[in-house]
Amino acid sequence: YIKASTPPLFNLSVEVILGGNYFAMLNIGMPKALSVLPSGMVVYTDVRWHGVRILLPNGKVRAVAGCAVPGFFDGFGTDAQFCNPNGIALDTDRGEILIADEDNNRIRRIRPSGEVVTVAGVGHEMDFGQPGYEDGVGTYARFCRPSGVAVHPSTGVIYVADTGNKKIRRIYTDGVVDTWNINATLLYDASPCSIAITRQGDVIGSWDDHRIRRISESGEVTNLAGSGLPLNYDGLGAFASFNTPMGVHLNEDGSLLVADSSNHKIRIVHPDGYTQTLAGTGLPTSEYSPEERRKTITLDHPTGVTKSMDGRVLVADSKRCQVLALGSRAPQ
Repeated sequence: YIKASTPPLFNLSVEVILGGNYFAMLNIGMPKALSVLPSGMVVYTDVRWHGVRILLPNGKVRAVAGCAVPGFFDGFGTDAQFCNPNGIALDTDRGEILIADEDNNRIRRIRPSGEVVTVAGVGHEMDFGQPGYEDGVGTYARFCRPSGVAVHPSTGVIYVADTGNKKIRRIYTDGVVDTWNINATLLYDASPCSIAITRQGDVIGSWDDHRIRRISESGEVTNLAGSGLPLNYDGLGAFASFNTPMGVHLNEDGSLLVADSSNHKIRIVHPDGYTQTLAGTGLPTSEYSPEERRKTITLDHPTGVTKSMDGRVLVADSKRCQVLALGSRAPQ
């Protein structure tokens, strides 16, 4: 195996496309997870101001939903309230944005009109978002700190990383919520954090025991990468190590981008389970002088990752309250 404290194998350029200084942080908040709309604009969850924001082509940021005050309220735009919104996914067939509203224990939907509605999770007046575990229809189901969400590309079924319950849940198009019957032997009582869905219907994602797993459509679990120890190594399968892997993004070639948060890196896991460091050194940005930062890509607790329309890797560099674009623009 390869010790990943050595420089990354990829020679990438870096551009700060959002944030980068204290005053910008007051405006953009703290990006947690991010995605790219069909228009090419970046949309992200903001855990500082408890909302969802979009990066406009002119470089300005606009609030899509959320009023900056934590709470729960379905409504239009900034009248709505979230509490620690985390995972984000696009329902391209409906043109809607899905949010794992973690501390409200709900899955929310932002319609093209800007209306925020609760898809599933406790909505009874007396419960007010208390965590729990219950299958059911819509707001009669219960979640516990859901942190990841993804949409099946063919069926439109919503898959939820129900982190506090250590389960993968499914929300069908008719609103029914069930628990995916998974062979849990290789899960080691771990919790899913962030997930993506392949064209074949397999779920692949990060778990809180520092592993990357694939779950087939039939529910069989494969430990794809990671030793289970919070270390920092590249290599094949269990010879690689992660430290608090969080956001993931599935590439067209079947490889997976991982925001390896406490290793301050972006990693790439190939379909055969081989893991490489794409960017980051293993130390947070604060450990480097301004001169050193100009010579290498440094990250500080990245939490989200996706791909832009021009082929660059976009990173929610959460601790520094910025979004970075890694790599060269694809030829137009």
